[in-house]
Amino acid sequence: MDYMNQSVSSLLRGPLIHTAQGRMWIGATVGYLCLAALLWIGVFSSVPQQQVNGLAWGCVMYPVILFLMFVKHSAPAFGSSWGTALYLMVLSMLPLAWYAWR
Repeated sequence: MDYMNQSVSSLLRGPLIHTAQGRMWIGATVGYLCLAALLWIGVFSSVPQQQVNGLAWGCVMYPVILFLMFVKHSAPAFGSSWGTALYLMVLSMLPLAWYAWR
């Protein structure tokens, strides 16, 4: 099916749920949204209070960037690819690795 000419909801029901890279995006999105909620609640006392709001909003917005990367690297066929799933996993870990390295 040509998902490039379909609605976003058909993309969400199709390749996002049924491919390896789609499941990777779902897992990363759930992880980042949980991290944002934990930052706003105040669970991480080691994070300076001035950075909490910016980090939490970054955790909310980063899944949008990952979704765009999912579409860019999976289009036009949107077939299951473990290579693309691994690439999305590395991309999803980059902000966490950068923050841990700093």
